[in-house]
Amino acid sequence: MHSSANRQVANNGRSRASQDTETNINARMALLVLFAISLYILCILSLIKLVLYFKNYFHLYVSKE
Repeated sequence: MHSSANRQVANNGRSRASQDTETNINARMALLVLFAISLYILCILSLIKLVLYFKNYFHLYVSKE
């Protein structure tokens, strides 16, 4: 991935059509980033649920002893 400054320089030398594809790519990147973030959040939530579940299970196990 290039920095935004490099992208601006590259865009200045291009026609309108290629700029459209650039926006398309940017939109796809944004979607991918959103997708990755949502997956990350889902993973964290499921991990927290697992940890809580095991904590409860462990407490039950200890109280039985």
